[in-house]
Amino acid sequence: MKKQITVQELKDYFLENYGYISLELSDKEIYEKLKRYNFQGCSLKKSADLLADYIVSQGLGEVQE
Repeated sequence: MKKQITVQELKDYFLENYGYISLELSDKEIYEKLKRYNFQGCSLKKSADLLADYIVSQGLGEVQE
């Protein structure tokens, strides 16, 4: 059984690896995405990829070049 990813782990990884995308979602919003899209079945890297895609596709954060 895979270890469930916590919001803090995802935020830390995201900020370290996707620093060019602003993370303006609250912890509650991130948790809801983890739950809703079942990111917990994914690796930390894959979950961060999915979160980045979600933020960019929904216009929920700025992308810096």
